[in-house]
Amino acid sequence: MARELEAGNDFVPIQDGAEMENSAYHDEYEAEHLNMRVDNLNMLYVALTRAEDNLYVSTAYPVTSKGLMGTCNHVGRYMMDWLEADEYEAGEPVIKPQKNNTSATTGLCQSELWADSSQVRFVQSQEGALYTDYGDEAYRRLARIDEGLLCHEIFAHLRKAEDLDEVLDMFRSRGTIESEAQRMELRNLISSAWEGNDRMRDWFTAPWILKLEEAIYIDHRELRPDRVMINPDTNEAVVLDYKFGGWEDKYIQQVREYMTALKRMGYASVKGYLWFARKNKLMSVNG
Repeated sequence: MARELEAGNDFVPIQDGAEMENSAYHDEYEAEHLNMRVDNLNMLYVALTRAEDNLYVSTAYPVTSKGLMGTCNHVGRYMMDWLEADEYEAGEPVIKPQKNNTSATTGLCQSELWADSSQVRFVQSQEGALYTDYGDEAYRRLARIDEGLLCHEIFAHLRKAEDLDEVLDMFRSRGTIESEAQRMELRNLISSAWEGNDRMRDWFTAPWILKLEEAIYIDHRELRPDRVMINPDTNEAVVLDYKFGGWEDKYIQQVREYMTALKRMGYASVKGYLWFARKNKLMSVNG
């Protein structure tokens, strides 16, 4: 399955499949699947911990030709079993075979499973809400949101200003940055953080101890500031949050929460800042 590398290429396209397990790429196959499982668990964690009012989880079981629930070996089964605990409301799965859909080869038939609950409310998607509020402008706003998410991810890998090209090349090789034009646009936007701003330049060049999007668990809550910089000599901590859209009042409170948490962690001096990328404006937050 291996291909000879062409001059100047560092990557070889390999099709993922079970046969890889017994190939020369066994170690890479195992590492990739381990990373995929970890990513999926992280995604499941996010999905289960972001609901504000109600959380609805649906999953499926195989159903036999006799209309009985078959065995299931994926995470959905364990979630359904676990959600039957007293502190959760779990509806009973209902099996409803549909006619003329029986499979002669597997002995299975299509069915529907659902929890009987009247507590269902409409939740509009972000895309739908933006379109309702802004019409055609919604598509431009969505593009800005996507770009902001990408910039946050780049900053999460960016420790020093001198590393920017290397980080951008990594995202370009992955296909996350789709073109050279997009790469240059992102480079100009991100590098403006420290160009012409002495304070920001210090944060991206001086030997700070850096915490990039690392979680702080406090009072049964998780806080995740974009960038925390710590001076080991003075025990000073600086928290910086990046913003790629317009102003929202909640931003001040977010940074203040980060500052309070850092003070409770024992740092002698804590300062907080917001950086608005589009206007290249650095704003100090009073604790």
